[in-house]
Amino acid sequence: MLNIVVCIKQVPMVTELPWDEKTGTLRRDLAAGMMNPACKHAVEAALQLGETHGASVTVLTMGPPVAEEVLREALAMGAHRAILICDRMLAGSDTYATSFVLARAIQKEVPGCDLILCGAYTSDSETAQVGPQLAEELKLPAAAYAEHLGIRRLPQLLSKPCDAATAFQGG
Repeated sequence: MLNIVVCIKQVPMVTELPWDEKTGTLRRDLAAGMMNPACKHAVEAALQLGETHGASVTVLTMGPPVAEEVLREALAMGAHRAILICDRMLAGSDTYATSFVLARAIQKEVPGCDLILCGAYTSDSETAQVGPQLAEELKLPAAAYAEHLGIRRLPQLLSKPCDAATAFQGG
C-alpha cells in the first residue's frame, strides 16, 4: 500500500481580508479560514490515487489551533490521518522555516512515505516555495505545476507544462 502525505494550509477567505492599519499586515486572527484551493486539489489527487492504487493518505498542516478545521475537512473528503503542527514559536514562520518543520514532521510521523503532494501555491502569499523547499530539505525530486499523477512500479509524478491558472484550478 502506498503512503501519501499531502501538505495543506488554511488561508483567509478572500472575501474577508482585515488589515492592521498600523503594521500593514493581514490580521489572520480576524479572517474566516478555508482550505487553500490548490491544497484541496492536491488532497483530491491523493485520494484518487488511493482509490485506484490503494493508498493511505495523511494530511499535514502547520498553523494555529483553528487550522484543525482544514484537517477535518480533508478527513471528511476521505483522508485517513491528519496531523496538526501547532506551536506559538512557529507563528509568522517564513517559507524556509515552514518547509523545515514540515520535513521534520514527515520524517517523524510518516517515515518512508512514498509520495508528498503540495498545492501549487497558497492564495494568501503565492510564493510557491514550500513544496520545492520541502523536497530540497528531504533530498527528494520535485515536479511543479503537475497536471497528471500516475503510478508505475514506484510512485512517479508525471508533469507537463501548463499555465499557473490551470495548475491552480486543478487542471
